Amino acid sequence: MNTFVLYLNLIIALGSSAFGMIALYRPKMLVAGADGGAGERFFVLMYAARTVPFGCLAGFLPLFASGWTIAVLLGAAALIQVADIVIALRRRTVGMAIGATIAASVHVAAIFLVL
Repeated sequence: MNTFVLYLNLIIALGSSAFGMIALYRPKMLVAGADGGAGERFFVLMYAARTVPFGCLAGFLPLFASGWTIAVLLGAAALIQVADIVIALRRRTVGMAIGATIAASVHVAAIFLVL
């Protein structure tokens, strides 16, 4: 069961990274009404620059290491997902809220496995 949760965490974290890549190449798939302007492109680049490496770290590191440092990393990943839940609920994007809730739950479960 422990290994299952860690691999589920990997899949979810890499999924977040994938959304960062999708945002780079097709922002309209993620944001309704995206027009591709310079300001929008800037924020998409900033989002992807953080999401892709952070998702890879949050996914892979718990498979190879444990302890407080990894727990803090997973806690940060869970908090990012909580922020996504709030954003999704404010925008009335139910699918995003559900996905972020599942992701946050898996990150929190993984915290208990790395401590």
